[in-house]
Amino acid sequence: MTHQTFDPVELLGERVRAAISAAAPDAPDDADAMISPSKRAELGDFQCNAAMPLAKRLGMKPRDLATKIVEHIDVTDLCEPVTEADIAGPGFINFRLQQDAIGTLLDRLDSPSLGLPAPESPTTVVVDVCGVNLAKQMHVGHLRSSVIGDTLARTFERLGETVVRQNHVGDWGLPIAMVTRKLQSEAEAGRVSLDDLTLDELDRLYKLAQHECRGQGKGLELVAKYNLGPKIEAELRAMHDEAMEHLAEAKATLVALQAQEPAVHAIWKRIYAVTMGACLKTCQRLHTRITEADSAGESSYAEELTTVVNDLVARGIAEESSGALVVRLDSPEDGGIAEPCLIRKGDGGYLYATTDIAAIKRRVQTIGADRVIYTVDARQSLHFKQVFAAARKAGYATKPGASQPSVLEHAAFGTVLGEDGRPFKTRSGENIRLSDLLDEAIDRARQDGGQQEPRPARR
Repeated sequence: MTHQTFDPVELLGERVRAAISAAAPDAPDDADAMISPSKRAELGDFQCNAAMPLAKRLGMKPRDLATKIVEHIDVTDLCEPVTEADIAGPGFINFRLQQDAIGTLLDRLDSPSLGLPAPESPTTVVVDVCGVNLAKQMHVGHLRSSVIGDTLARTFERLGETVVRQNHVGDWGLPIAMVTRKLQSEAEAGRVSLDDLTLDELDRLYKLAQHECRGQGKGLELVAKYNLGPKIEAELRAMHDEAMEHLAEAKATLVALQAQEPAVHAIWKRIYAVTMGACLKTCQRLHTRITEADSAGESSYAEELTTVVNDLVARGIAEESSGALVVRLDSPEDGGIAEPCLIRKGDGGYLYATTDIAAIKRRVQTIGADRVIYTVDARQSLHFKQVFAAARKAGYATKPGASQPSVLEHAAFGTVLGEDGRPFKTRSGENIRLSDLLDEAIDRARQDGGQQEPRPARR
């Protein structure tokens, strides 16, 4: 592969090898130019040490060979004139770059590829970035998944690969049905305006919906165990029954969502629009290239989950275990993972693993990914090991016609910790909102910037 290099060591090496061939025809074709930064700056920027070992092989004096190399070398476009005076010691040849040449080399970096050679056969790289959830604010954990993911995407783009960003949006399932039901009831009661809806309001309703659907089963068990009396039992029973009613309504809402019932689906679409509008604005503040076009919601996989699970069962890859369906991965060829990958619960519900396996299938077999990279918290390492192994076992990680599976990688990062060494949260125990963190960072930067001495002008 030929390319226009900007590396002075590589350029000088090419010129020195050409000079060696002209000065000593008997020299080997693969003679090492031995270019390195000069050890004595007053003598030059780079030095060539090739004359000493090569002269011994040719039966010459090193300085005589160095003189011949200098006579034949052409570096006028790169260096100040090289003469016999630039030969030091037994045969070191010193080079000093021209200032204009340095500028020319740097100009070669000013290109989409940063001067790097384009790959002969570009590959398709899918980078899973950000990963927001409907009706919830982006929190401090999204900072790394967004920035690291976008950085990897940009790096592969610079290398000439075809990059597809995928923002895996948590927009489906029972929790989303809960907040959809709550927003619909609040809007119908006139307590919330759909037109003026904000993500802060959605975040509040999400937490309220979760609380309303939380039963008191454990509390009732404790009442019975410690005989706490009929009054407490009656109060908890009433709370539990009410929660079960809310939960039943949420499950009915989920069914309506799956059927795309117009009224319910319109509420869901409003939740989606408000959430993504706010989250993508935060992504813009981070200067990431994450757009609406990159969104791949879990809802888009909803119709594929049953097909995937049925396929795994039909081929004997998934098996029943205590009423649930799992993919066993404990054999060495499957990854040697002791814990099986759970893909369907006993009640028939699907899990994150099910969606992630379906996502791998689409990303590899439909999008055509040769490599899929997930920028997700390190606490999800086991999850991705299981999902990757299950996808490989099923053949979902292999492109049609390919002999080897595509590369699946978890680019894990650590947890943002507070001063107490625990995950960074507010005093009330909630996640730090990313927008608040950015606001504070900007305010502090402005304050610090006003206190600092001005930087000296660049020369």
